[in-house]
Amino acid sequence: MLKFQNTIVNRNQLNSFYSNNIFSEYISCKIIESMGLDTQEVLLGHYNGKLAVACKDFTNQNQNLIEFSKIENRVIDSAHRGRTPILSNLNTIFKSDIFDDKLKVEAKERYWDIFICDALIGNFDRHSGNWGYLIDILSGEMKNAPIYDCGSSLYPQLSDEGMMKVLCTEAEIRERIDKFPKAALIVNGSKINYKTYIGSLENNDCNQALLRVSPKIDLKKINTIIADTPFISEKRKKFYVTMLERRYNEIILEPYKDYARMNVNDNNQMSMDRWKDAVEKSKTSARNNSSIKPSRNEKKLHMLNEKDR
Repeated sequence: MLKFQNTIVNRNQLNSFYSNNIFSEYISCKIIESMGLDTQEVLLGHYNGKLAVACKDFTNQNQNLIEFSKIENRVIDSAHRGRTPILSNLNTIFKSDIFDDKLKVEAKERYWDIFICDALIGNFDRHSGNWGYLIDILSGEMKNAPIYDCGSSLYPQLSDEGMMKVLCTEAEIRERIDKFPKAALIVNGSKINYKTYIGSLENNDCNQALLRVSPKIDLKKINTIIADTPFISEKRKKFYVTMLERRYNEIILEPYKDYARMNVNDNNQMSMDRWKDAVEKSKTSARNNSSIKPSRNEKKLHMLNEKDR
């Protein structure tokens, strides 16, 4: 499958003329792959003179993809479902006889692992058609499909200049961490905020995914992926590095440390190990953050912004 840049119709002063979803798709999939999770293969390049991201088809003549939405249609009445997943529906489906006992566990864990990944990359569109399962045509056996469709991540509508303006203002950065993008998950009638929901530690399935996924996130690997990505500017690379580190520290690492701390006791060596890991990750992240300095152009832009106020 080939994906191209889409024209942005309703633009604001920070937006590009074209969506940068192809870069978001490529980098996000590479990041998730670096964490050891099964992810679609992607390539970034030109096709007929246009930039595109190629997503390898992970189905074959013996395996078909079944999107979660199709399973939801069989289990949940149409009046109680929609494009955006609802938490209570997820819990019902993961307990249903659609899945065998093994996949009931694996499907639920995969969903919440993806949720933590999406929190890191800021994915706002993990709707019910954007994850699914592979079914063997002959045996009928199902398994989790590779993670796919991550193009609505990493603030895809921002232009390079818009990204620099965001980085020059702490309030703009904070807004993109504390307020949006929201997760494509409805709890108690509303879409949830990644930072608030994960930080609340109220959902044990989410907490367990936090413990599974957080130790797999390596900012050095992520920074290398971004540095090696072709066709994007140094400004865009700087923005991605900065925002991913901030999202990791504030949305994932902090609740990870809190949850590990809550579960430390003399009889739980696993929790103690996770707590030590969290502390070390925090120190490493702080060292990495202190080494990132604004470029001369960013300093100049910041001075111009201050002058205009």
